[in-house]
Amino acid sequence: MESKVKIALFASGKGSNAINLLRYTLDDNRFSFPIVITDNPDAEIIKNLSDFDLELFVIQRNKNETKYNYERRLLYILNKFNIDWVLLAGFMKILSPYFIRRFYFDKFNFSKIVNIHPSLLPKFKGLNGFEQTFNSNDSIGGVTIHHVNESIDDGQIIAQAKIDIDRSKDFSFFLEEGKRIEHQLYPIIFNYILHKESNVC
Repeated sequence: MESKVKIALFASGKGSNAINLLRYTLDDNRFSFPIVITDNPDAEIIKNLSDFDLELFVIQRNKNETKYNYERRLLYILNKFNIDWVLLAGFMKILSPYFIRRFYFDKFNFSKIVNIHPSLLPKFKGLNGFEQTFNSNDSIGGVTIHHVNESIDDGQIIAQAKIDIDRSKDFSFFLEEGKRIEHQLYPIIFNYILHKESNVC
């Protein structure tokens, strides 16, 4: 691998994972984060990007705009910056098969779009994974890093980490533990991407 791996971050809200991903690789010359894309003009992440040398794009789906045309606008930006991988960090839009196929990695039979999901998949797919887990009867929760495919939270799993659920404490404690575990998994994401990129040829 001769050049930096270019990664785009997608986020819709606070963007704590996105910010921590950026910080984790701040001095790593193997990676470049040229852009962050959000669909939310009020996203908290917007005001937290001043420390980073990148471009922010707020790209909303316009009224009466088809999903296809909206995603074409996203892809135009990604192509303009020669993005290799996309990391979803709290991005609340569901990407279509059309979009996902544009990042399909034929050699390994999956897309180069990765998501961090707050549950031990296949349990508790969709929104509010930590809340779903905490409100269940399960004694263990966790975090999953997975490839994005055409079904919601159903792509090939890259890594998982477990969290014991202590219900003598409130949900905020469990949520804090979940965020800590997410941050511990970041090295796995980047080492995995490097490994796959080194085997492209």
